[in-house]
Amino acid sequence: MHEMYFLMFQAILVMLVVLALLQYTNNVATDLGFEKRFTSMDISLLTTAIYYAPGTLTHSYWPIDFLVPMDFIFADSAVDIMERGQELHVFYWFLSDMNIDALDDTVKLNAHRLPRELKAGEQPAADEFVLGSWFSSGGLALHRAQNITYYKTGRQVVFDKTKANPLQQVCPVVNTTDNMWETKRFFIAKVLPDAAGYSDSALHVNRLAQVISAKYPQFQLGLSLPATGSGSAVGAIPADASLVLIFGDAQAEREAGSFIVYIPVDGKVLAERKLACLLINDVLTPKADVFYAQIMPAYLDSLKPDSPLRVFKERSNPDQLLVFIDISKFANDQVDIDNTADAIYRAIARFYGIYDLPGVQGKTLSFKVQEQEQPQVEVPDFGGEGEAGEGEGADGAAGGQGQNILTEIDATKEGSSTDAGGVV
Repeated sequence: MHEMYFLMFQAILVMLVVLALLQYTNNVATDLGFEKRFTSMDISLLTTAIYYAPGTLTHSYWPIDFLVPMDFIFADSAVDIMERGQELHVFYWFLSDMNIDALDDTVKLNAHRLPRELKAGEQPAADEFVLGSWFSSGGLALHRAQNITYYKTGRQVVFDKTKANPLQQVCPVVNTTDNMWETKRFFIAKVLPDAAGYSDSALHVNRLAQVISAKYPQFQLGLSLPATGSGSAVGAIPADASLVLIFGDAQAEREAGSFIVYIPVDGKVLAERKLACLLINDVLTPKADVFYAQIMPAYLDSLKPDSPLRVFKERSNPDQLLVFIDISKFANDQVDIDNTADAIYRAIARFYGIYDLPGVQGKTLSFKVQEQEQPQVEVPDFGGEGEAGEGEGADGAAGGQGQNILTEIDATKEGSSTDAGGVV
């Protein structure tokens, strides 16, 4: 009797083990764990490569054709892959560049459908293509592969090209982090020709310098000290000023709508180029419109005596950083003062290692090439028509507790600045 019970127990145990193995085999056969793990590793390595690829690029990635809806969540330097509506997910890390905005976005892909046969006269769906001569005679309808498209600019990596400005630049990798940056002193100066110092044409330059000082307590505005006499001599740039922002007109022959940041070619050129690059990238929001943006080096020994860029020679401390921001080629109504001030503040904060400030998304600089009226010319009819196109411009900040002084520096209008024609 006991032997019969023992045999029954063994039979039940074997059945349970067999059922468990069958269930495990079924789970392995239907589970997407391997596919999600492989895809997370593959797309993470690709994201790392895109972050560190030079220049501006567009790249499309075709993942595995999942038969269920999938969500790809990019956040905190990791990509999470999960079935929509499910809690289980697989993630893998990627390396991000601290000079570029953190990638925080979600890409949703619909379920991939298996091929199906079309009946005679049946049209394929919008996301299908036909493998066959023509849908009127039937054929095989295949679901178009879905992809994830990266758009990389100098400032960000995004999946929506409307959120990127292609004129942003790639910044040099140099460590300028300073945990004590809030205790530093900053100096704001303006360099404008005598005739334009207080004219309406320079209103946005004056207001921008004042708003930065007023909007952020770290930029404390002191006395206004307009210079007298000729040249661009500064009364004195304080020796304890760590960073000098110079707003003005370099008097260079540039096209309207050009956004130029000048830097001196000296021992601090790498750090100053990084600061200039961050300024351009933060000011060039996705909604900003400029004709072009560029970083221009100023060789101090080649400057004319009356060049506004001679202000670079007024450096009173070899450790000071100087940048000359020229937005004089924009009209007053083409500069959003508040957004531009916020963008400059964010750029300076990022320069010193503060990366958690939100980016400015609204318009800062707004310039459009005006359509020129073309003269009416009679052209012989050669049997075809031409169509004229429209020209259009390309689409495309920190402080210290010490006192900052806004100094207005007058420069003579005779002559023009001499600067190099390359990019540092």
